[in-house]
Amino acid sequence: MESYDDKDARTDASAGASTVATSLVAPTVPAGFEVVGECPLSDVLTKQELKKLIGHKILYAWDDETTYGWFVGRMSNTYISARDFREVPRTNCIVSYNRAETQVKSLHGKVACELSKHLHGIDQWWVLLKKV
Repeated sequence: MESYDDKDARTDASAGASTVATSLVAPTVPAGFEVVGECPLSDVLTKQELKKLIGHKILYAWDDETTYGWFVGRMSNTYISARDFREVPRTNCIVSYNRAETQVKSLHGKVACELSKHLHGIDQWWVLLKKV
């Protein structure tokens, strides 16, 4: 695995967005993948646009009492249950995690997440991965 440390990618449009930036170090990109520098989502996100990411791998930053770091997940669907909305009010998709890949017992299965342009970037909360 290689560390993603491209300073030019940190100065993309999302760097100026008014969000809470992650305090995590730059993610380690899995072998065979690279980070997509430009966010594939528009400022005004549609469900059809989000559905185009289904099946794609992402790195998502976690910073809570049980999970800390960047973890690989796969965008699985855009069906959001009422329970998901209660737990994550701004959720817009479900990301699947595999314990064998994350190496974290608490991060396994489907998790409601928010994927949006203002949260995209290695200095934010998620990045899209593509095969090299």
